[in-house]
Amino acid sequence: YHRVFNVDWQHGGRWYGVFWQGLSGQDRGHLLIDGQSVLEIDYPHLHPTLLAAGFGVDLGAEDPYFIEGFPRRDVKLAFNALLNASGMKAAVLGVQSELQKAGRVSPRASALELVKAVKQRHPAFAYAWATGVGLRLQCIDGQICAEVQETMRNAGHPVLSVHDSFIVEAFQKDRLQWAMDDTLARFKHRLAQG
Repeated sequence: YHRVFNVDWQHGGRWYGVFWQGLSGQDRGHLLIDGQSVLEIDYPHLHPTLLAAGFGVDLGAEDPYFIEGFPRRDVKLAFNALLNASGMKAAVLGVQSELQKAGRVSPRASALELVKAVKQRHPAFAYAWATGVGLRLQCIDGQICAEVQETMRNAGHPVLSVHDSFIVEAFQKDRLQWAMDDTLARFKHRLAQG
C-alpha cells in the first residue's frame, strides 16, 4: 500500500497499489485469507457522513444517495462530483463525462438534472458544493482506513482495504464491524469538535 496525496498532506491520501483494488466486488468475494473465505464490509456513505459530522448536519436515517426517480449510483456520482470539483461547471462536466462513458442518452441534460436534484435534496451542504472539499474528505477516509487496518492487525487478523471497504476472513465479521464503527465514531467526534 501507499497513500496518494494531492497538492499537500491534507488533500487526497487514499491508499492505492494493491491488486485487489482492481478486482470487481464479485471477484474480491472469491479471495482467500489464510485459506479462509472472506467478506467485505463498507461504509455505505462515508463522505456525506463525515461532511455532516463536520458541520453539525443531521443526515437522518435515510440513505443520502437516495433520490426518488434516480439510480443510486448516479446520485452518488453527482454528489461526489459536487464535493470534488473546484467549480460548478467542472462538477457538471464530470457527471456528464461519466454518464457519456456509460452510454447514457442526453448525458448533458441528465447531468444537469442530477446535479440540481442533489442540491435540492441536500440544501445543508450548499457551502460545500464545488469547493473541492472532497479531497479533504479523502484524506480523512485514508486516516480512517489506516486506523481500521491497525486495529485489525493488532488483534492478529489481516485486513485488505479498498478505500472505504474492508475485506477480512468471514469469521472476523463482528470484529471488523466493531473496528469500523469505533473508528468512525471517533472521527465523527473529532470533526464535530472542529
